[in-house]
Amino acid sequence: MVLKMARPWPHPVTGIYWFRMAVPAKLRKLVNKREEKCSLRTRDPDEARIRHALKTAEVPA
Repeated sequence: MVLKMARPWPHPVTGIYWFRMAVPAKLRKLVNKREEKCSLRTRDPDEARIRHALKTAEVPA
């Protein structure tokens, strides 16, 4: 089975890239969210990849 790597998601209207990561099912009641998301504040895909990697390192797995 092939798993997709997490990657920056471009907003369809603004083009600004976003960080999105699913919250594990066991933690959803604790956090009250299905996914964690925040703006990467860039339209540049290369810069978005860098910021996404940094944000991924911040979020505990």
